[in-house]
Amino acid sequence: MIKENKNQLIIISLVAIMAIVLLAVGNKTPLQGAVVDQIRHVETFEPQCVDDDPDEIYNQFGMVQLRSTQYLDYCRGSTLIQRYCRTGGKIGIADYPCPNGCREGVCL
Repeated sequence: MIKENKNQLIIISLVAIMAIVLLAVGNKTPLQGAVVDQIRHVETFEPQCVDDDPDEIYNQFGMVQLRSTQYLDYCRGSTLIQRYCRTGGKIGIADYPCPNGCREGVCL
């Protein structure tokens, strides 16, 4: 009787192991529901303000990006209106009179 129970336990164990192996091998989707024992918070640095011409080159078209909005240099008559990054994540505006005129955000 004890030997018969032992044989049944071995057979049930083998069937269970085979079922687990088949499920693991046959599963094409990634494992889900796994226990997470450690969570890391990673800081992503995104500058608030980016100036693509920080050297104030007046004969080069420039753009300032504040978060997801772009602010382009432009002309008002013969004056260049140039944007730049200020401290505190703000945008500054500088007027520069172009001696030879201004067109499409660039001094001629």
